[in-house]
Amino acid sequence: MSGYKRATVKISEEEYRRLHQADMQRRFKEHTKTIKTSAETADLTVTLNDIENRQRRFEQALSDLDHDFNWIGAEMIQDILAQNSHCYENLATIIADVNSDTNASLDHLSQRFTAEIERERVQYRQYL
Repeated sequence: MSGYKRATVKISEEEYRRLHQADMQRRFKEHTKTIKTSAETADLTVTLNDIENRQRRFEQALSDLDHDFNWIGAEMIQDILAQNSHCYENLATIIADVNSDTNASLDHLSQRFTAEIERERVQYRQYL
C-alpha cells in the first residue's frame, strides 16, 4: 500500500489542559521568576490566559481544517503552529524585558526620592 497515513489519538479535555499547562510552565518557568509584584503577576496571568485561550481556539480551528487538507496542507499547518509558538515565546520575552525595565526605573526613582529626602533633611537641619 502507498499513500499518506495518519493516526489520530484522542485524549480527554482534562488531560489536554493538564498537558498544556505543564508545557506552558516548562516554557515560561524562567520568565515568571522575574515578576515581583502581585499586580504585575495578575496582569500577566490574565494576558497569558487570554493568549492560551486564543491559542487553543486557533489550534482547534486548524485541527478542524486539517481534516480537509492533504499532506501539503498538514505541513503548512505545522509551519503556522511553529510560527505561532515562536511569536508566543517572543511575547513572553518582551513581557520579561518590560518588567525588568520597569523594575530598573522604579529603583532609579527610589534612589532619586531618597536623595531628595536627604537633601530636604539637611536643609531643615540647617534652618533649625
